[in-house]
Amino acid sequence: MSLNIDIKAHLAENPLDKTLRKFRGLYSIYFITPCENVFGNPKNINECRDPLEILINLFMVFIKVSFNSSTDIKKLQSRLETISSWMEATSFDLTPFEPIVKLILNHATDIEIWNSLMQLIDELETIMSATDDQLDDLATKSIYRRVVETHNGTQMNMEDLKEALSGELEGSVFVNVIGFWDKYFESERMKVERDILTKKYAELCADPKFKFPAVPTEDAVWKWMKVIENDLFQASRDPKDLAVTDSIERYGHAFTGSQFHTLAAGQIIGNQAKRQVDYFIKRRDLPIENEHHWSDILVVGELTISSSKVFRQKFLQLSVYMREVFMAQPLRRFVHGFILFERDLQLWVYDRSGPYSCSYIDIGKSPEKLVHVLVTYMLINDEELGLEPNVKYNDNGMVVHLKVPGSGEPRMITLDPKPISQQKAYLCRGTSCYVATNSSCVVKFSWRICDSISEIELLEKADSIAGMVRIIGSLDLVKISQLREGLIFTKTMVKNLCPTENVMNTPHDYSGEIKRIPKESVNNQLGRKRKSEALQAEKEVASSSKREKSVQESTKTSQRVTGSRPLLSSARFNHGQICSTPTESRVFMEESSTLLVNQSISEKRKTVDDAQVNNRMKRIQLSSNVGLIATDHSAGSSRHPGTSTISKSGKKSAKMVNAEVINPRDRQFTAAGISPYGRPIDKFRSVLELVIGMNDAIKAHRSLLMNAKILHRDISVNNILLTGMEKADKLGGVLIDLDLATLLEEGKGQDEARLMTGTMQFIALDILRNSFAETGTVVTHTYRHDLESFLYVLLWVCINCGWKDDDKPHGDFLSRWYIGSAQQIYDSKENDMRKSRIRDLISKFAPRFFDIKDLAEEFWDVLFVLQKDKQKKKSEDPHRLYGPIIAAFDRAIQKLKV
Repeated sequence: MSLNIDIKAHLAENPLDKTLRKFRGLYSIYFITPCENVFGNPKNINECRDPLEILINLFMVFIKVSFNSSTDIKKLQSRLETISSWMEATSFDLTPFEPIVKLILNHATDIEIWNSLMQLIDELETIMSATDDQLDDLATKSIYRRVVETHNGTQMNMEDLKEALSGELEGSVFVNVIGFWDKYFESERMKVERDILTKKYAELCADPKFKFPAVPTEDAVWKWMKVIENDLFQASRDPKDLAVTDSIERYGHAFTGSQFHTLAAGQIIGNQAKRQVDYFIKRRDLPIENEHHWSDILVVGELTISSSKVFRQKFLQLSVYMREVFMAQPLRRFVHGFILFERDLQLWVYDRSGPYSCSYIDIGKSPEKLVHVLVTYMLINDEELGLEPNVKYNDNGMVVHLKVPGSGEPRMITLDPKPISQQKAYLCRGTSCYVATNSSCVVKFSWRICDSISEIELLEKADSIAGMVRIIGSLDLVKISQLREGLIFTKTMVKNLCPTENVMNTPHDYSGEIKRIPKESVNNQLGRKRKSEALQAEKEVASSSKREKSVQESTKTSQRVTGSRPLLSSARFNHGQICSTPTESRVFMEESSTLLVNQSISEKRKTVDDAQVNNRMKRIQLSSNVGLIATDHSAGSSRHPGTSTISKSGKKSAKMVNAEVINPRDRQFTAAGISPYGRPIDKFRSVLELVIGMNDAIKAHRSLLMNAKILHRDISVNNILLTGMEKADKLGGVLIDLDLATLLEEGKGQDEARLMTGTMQFIALDILRNSFAETGTVVTHTYRHDLESFLYVLLWVCINCGWKDDDKPHGDFLSRWYIGSAQQIYDSKENDMRKSRIRDLISKFAPRFFDIKDLAEEFWDVLFVLQKDKQKKKSEDPHRLYGPIIAAFDRAIQKLKV
C-alpha cells in the first residue's frame, strides 16, 4: 500500500523500537525459545495467538500516534481494525505471521518489518475474504455442490479441502494391501543397484551421521535423508549448481530422481493454492532452482514427529498434495507417496480409483527399510513412477498416436500440452482435453468406468448423426486392474476416514437437514503448513482405544447377524514380525446394505460428474466369493509389509484364512480424438449464434435418441459446442460428451437410466427429487429430462452471461440451483419453474437477450404446461415435445435474422 510519503525517512524519525520491544517480550512469555520454528513450541496451545493479536494492536497505536491523519492513513487504520476484529473472533492460522515475526525476533530493519506488515495485511485480507465465503457456504453445501465445483483449490483452504477429500475418498482407501511391497519395491530390474546401496548402508550405519535420528523431527529426518543421498549415493550436486544430465554414480548407477523439500508455502508453483511440502522427488536432470513446479514432482512424502494417531490429518494432507500432482499432471497413471509418523513408515500409491498402502514399517528398528525405499524411488523409471508412456513430448508439443477406425495405420496428433479443460477432483474420470496445434480436433483423455459401454463405442454408433462430434481416432491406454495386478484387497483393508468424534464437517445428508461446520475448523487459512496440527490431531484420537473395542464388538455382532465368516485381520510389519495394527476397518452391519453393494457392481454409481451422490450407492464392488488369503503368523518371519507369504516353490508356508475379497471399481484410461473443435455455448459471439447452436444441439439430441437409440443424460453449458456458422456443413452447434450416455436399444441401459447423472444446475426436477424423496418409485431418466436440461442451459446463459464488464448481477440467485441439500436445490428450482414465477425469472435476462424472452417462455410452456404429467410413458411419441421446441427456435432465428 502506497502512503504517498517517504516511509524510510518517516521510520527514521519515528522508529518502531518501542512497539517491537514490547512484542519480543510477549513472545518470550508465550513461546519456549529457542525453537526451530517461531511458532513451533508454544507454552499453551490455546493462548499462542494472543501475542499476534496484541502485535496488530501495537501497530495500530503506532500508526495513530506517529502519522498525520490522511485518507491513506485512515484506510490503513480501517484495514487493521477489521483484521483485529477478525483475529479476535477466529482461530486463525499462525503461518502468515511467520515472516514478520522472524524479522522482529532477528532485529531486522524497521523498513523491512514495515514492508512485511504491508504484505501481511494484503494476505490476511485475502484469507478473510475466502473464509467469510466458506463460513456462509460450506454450512449449506451438500455433496452435490462439492461435486459440481470439484473442490476448487483456489477458493478452499487446507482444512476445507481435507474434509471435502474425506467425503470423496470414503470407501476407496485401502491399507495393509497384500502384495504391495513385492510389486513396488522388489523390482528385479533394479535389484543389483538397490542391493549394493543397501549393503553399503549396512556397512556405514555405525557412523553417527548415518544413524536415523533419535528424535525424528521433520528437520532431523530431512537432513538424514540428504546424507543418504549425498554421502551414500553420491548422486546429487551442490543445490546451488545445475545438476548434470547423465550422472553416473560411484557405484555405477544412473539415478533418475533427487530429493527436495520446501521451507515455506509458495515455493512450489503451478498449483491451486500455496502449499508447503515436506518431501518430494524431481528428475535429477532438471536445473536446481529456488522455485519448483507441481508438474515436475514424481513422489510426495509427509514427515511428522507425531505418532500414527494423527493418521487422518496427515493422510488427508498427503491427499491434498496428491490432488495437486494430478491437477498439474492430468495424464499421470498413479503417484507414489509416503507418510513417516515418528518412526512408522506407511507407503502409498494413488490412482484414479483411490489410494492404497502397505502396512506400517518400523524405521526405528529397521532404518535400512527406509534406505531401501528411498533408493527405489530414485532408481525407478518413468513408467514405474506412473507417467504415461504412450504420450511423448517434443519442441512442438505433446504427441499421441491414435488408432483410426477402419484403418491399420495410426494417426499422429500433436497437441498443445496445456489442457483446455480438466476435472479438478481426484477420484473421478480425470477428464482432460487438449487441442491439436493445428486446431483440427481435440483429444480427450479420461478414466471411464469399465462396467458400461464406452463413449467411443457410442460415438462410433452415432457416426451418421448430424450435429454430433466425430471420433477420428482412439486408444485404450491402461486399466486400473492392470496397474493393480498382483495386489489383493479385502474388506478389512477398507479404511474408515470418519473423524473420531464422528462430526460430519461436510454434509452427506440429502433430506435437507444441514450440519453446521464448526467455525474453528474452517479458519486454518489457505492450506498453510500448520505446525500445531499434531497437537490438535492428538485430541481427535484421544478415545481411539474405546472405539477399537466398539468396532471389534460390532464386527462380532455383524457376523452373528449376517452369518459372514471371519475376515482377514489387519497386519503391521514391525522388525520382521507381523502383529496387530490399530487400523479402523469398515464394518458392514446389515445384510441389506451388503446386498446393495453387490447389486451396484453392474451399474454406474448414482453420480453427478462421476462422484457418489447417494449414500445408498457404494463405491466399492464386493466379490460374491470368499477367498483364501495368506497371512504369516510365524514369529521369526522377515517378510516385508504387503508381501506374499507363498514360497517360490509354490508351497503354502502361511496360514490360510477366509477373507472376503474386494474388487475396487475398474477404470479404463482412454484417449479419444474428437472433431470438430469448438467453443462452449456460453462463449457465444452473438445471440443469433447462441440460438442456432442450441437449436442444432437439440436436433442432434433428437437424432441421437431416435436413430441411434442413445440417451445423452448430461446436457450442460460445457457439452454444447459452437462451431461457427461459417462451417461448410452449416451446423452452428454440436453435442459432445457421451461419457454418461446410455444405450436404450432392446432394453439395454434401463438400469443405468435410473441412476442420477448430470451437472447439478441443469438436472431435471424429477431426477433431482428422486434423489431424496422416499416415494417407493424409481424415476427413469428420459429424453424429456434432457430437454428440461436444455431449457436450464438457455436460462442459465441468458441470466449469467452478456452483461457489461463481465458483471454477474444474478449470480447469487443462480447459486440456489446448485448450493444446498438436494431438497433445497429442488425447492428453489421448482419454485422458479412455476407459472407465477417464470416471467420474473426471464426478466433477469441480460438486456442483449431481450429479443429471445418469448423463445424461453415458449420452451418452458412446452415442458411445463403442455406436458403437465412429467412422468412420461415409454411409448409416447418424442416428436410431441421436440417438434414445438424446435419450431420455437426456428421462429426465433428468423426473427433475429431480420
